[in-house]
Amino acid sequence: MNYFKIFVLLDRAQGFGISGNSFNNMWRFFYMANLKKILIVEDEENIRCLLSEVLSNKGFEVNLAQDGQESVDQLGNKSFDLVITDINMPRLNGIEMLKWMKKTDRKEKIIIMTGDPTDERLRNVDIPHVEKRLLKPFKLNNLLDVVIASMVNKGELQNAGLYE
Repeated sequence: MNYFKIFVLLDRAQGFGISGNSFNNMWRFFYMANLKKILIVEDEENIRCLLSEVLSNKGFEVNLAQDGQESVDQLGNKSFDLVITDINMPRLNGIEMLKWMKKTDRKEKIIIMTGDPTDERLRNVDIPHVEKRLLKPFKLNNLLDVVIASMVNKGELQNAGLYE
């Protein structure tokens, strides 16, 4: 049984009163079998560390970069399932990093975090694999929902009759 089916089963189990520590332990146990790698690119240390802690506690393998240049260095040596990135950063900003990812044909899914919903740079660049844009400040539960949704293979859920 793969992670996504287990996730749905655990979600349903929670609806039947299985919760608290036993639910969290089941979640961690099953998720660790299919550990997903996430790169967080954020120049604000407090946000970067908070996101890392939250996602690590949910069983994700988290790597951190404080700007686009650091992320490019890491992406050159390792593949990830998901990149969560800010846009406004020193050295190499998020737009330039995303252009590099497109140019080098990276396949990672992307979640963009921005404090400026009217940022014209985001409208004027074709960025593949963008799952969602989150407007800062956002609730951590919203981030977790987006992260989980981006990891779900919808075709697999459709075949199992769990997604229409």
